[in-house]
Amino acid sequence: MKMRPHAHGRLPALDTPLPSVRTVAKIDFLDDHWLECRRGLRRAYSQAFKSPANPVVRPTEQWEENRIYLFGSVLPAGNSGYRMWYQTCSDRLRGPDKALVCVADSHDLVSWRKQINGFLPFRDQKKTNIVLKCSGPAPLYSPSIIFDERETDPAKRFKMLFWDSGRPNERRGGCVAFSPNGLRWRRHASNPVFCNPNDVLVTSLDPDGGYLCYQTLLVEDTSQDHPRDNLRGRRRIIGLRTSGDFVNWSESKPILSPDDSDPADAQFYGMAVHREGDLWIGLLWTYRAGSQTSDVQLAWSRDGRRWQRPRERRPLIPLGDPRQFDCGLIFTASSPVELDGRIHILYGGFDGPHDSRTRSAAIGLASLRRDGWCALAAGDEWGELTTTPLPFPPQTLRLNIDASSGCCAGEIIDVESGAPLPGCSLHDSIPIQDMNSLAARLRWQSTPHPSPEPGAWALRLRLRNANLYAVKAP
Repeated sequence: MKMRPHAHGRLPALDTPLPSVRTVAKIDFLDDHWLECRRGLRRAYSQAFKSPANPVVRPTEQWEENRIYLFGSVLPAGNSGYRMWYQTCSDRLRGPDKALVCVADSHDLVSWRKQINGFLPFRDQKKTNIVLKCSGPAPLYSPSIIFDERETDPAKRFKMLFWDSGRPNERRGGCVAFSPNGLRWRRHASNPVFCNPNDVLVTSLDPDGGYLCYQTLLVEDTSQDHPRDNLRGRRRIIGLRTSGDFVNWSESKPILSPDDSDPADAQFYGMAVHREGDLWIGLLWTYRAGSQTSDVQLAWSRDGRRWQRPRERRPLIPLGDPRQFDCGLIFTASSPVELDGRIHILYGGFDGPHDSRTRSAAIGLASLRRDGWCALAAGDEWGELTTTPLPFPPQTLRLNIDASSGCCAGEIIDVESGAPLPGCSLHDSIPIQDMNSLAARLRWQSTPHPSPEPGAWALRLRLRNANLYAVKAP
């Protein structure tokens, strides 16, 4: 019996198509997209582990007062490790010092050194780590930074999209700045480049060309009549803008809203989005208008436009316990960072609700294993899955799997016949057992390894007491 072919047709997009199947080197199991069938396996979505060192960055400088947070970005910075762009927002200061973009560097994402190198002054202090100030008098928000290695102009390799006005007291909106190094920024002369609300936005580099901006939109909703909320009668949802040059942006179109599985007062304050394999992963800032709090939940998409979420709306990063720095609100950096086999999420945490005027903020760190957003979990009984045709050669096959208390066996299936390749059946498989590995190799009794072309083979796995996170080519 032949296996059904897997559809890889292009999906409707605003600006850019999905990547070619030939570029896919990893498959995750957030949904059944790559599965022909499965049985005896439950889908287990993960919760990130908060660092015991939290908060990893605290306000220490005069210009930071008691409130620093991400909104912002964390990117690799060559030999110096990682660089963080975070922001301040003061209730006391006025003018350009009211909201600032600052930088800090780290080698391990836990210990951070603020770059006090004299970028922009603060009052009589000439040496600070401030790299951008708001135009004033209203604050700057959401400085989202990307490094664009495709850019031919060296002065524009670093790109920032943020919410501000072009000049003091003028209309506010999405503003653009460019930098050769992420430290010296030049604002675009035509700021703001768009003006539709809201002030929360995250930008992402589309690997197939162009740029994406995930922006919070406001829609009229009479059910959202929450006395404590500053936007009574409106609901926050997620919209998407696209651009080919980072300056001219499309109108924002709604792409993600709360549904019947969410609490009645659920709103989406923002969403950080990044690319992993053939997936877009969204870190959804899920806001409760009644309590004025927000945690972080998981979302994913195959095209960056149509999004899915787990049925159980369990936080990926939950609020901290009372009196902890992140017990009120959590917002994340624009994308996670991979280091030492783990996914690390830097986030801004507030110790009070959205309507508090006395809340303080600092920056925390949460992490989970690489590819660890979700696992297919097998218990004491055997579970089994069969993939659709896979887009990389089986010689490179690796499994991200925790079989430290269990085992896993596999076989290579010829797509045309639907039968195992000779010597590569479950009977011939050497089980992966008593092993927790990010890149475990499937082996069989016979050699050499099979050599079908990408797309001409599929994988069948049997698991017991094991969690499978991903199948990939290294």
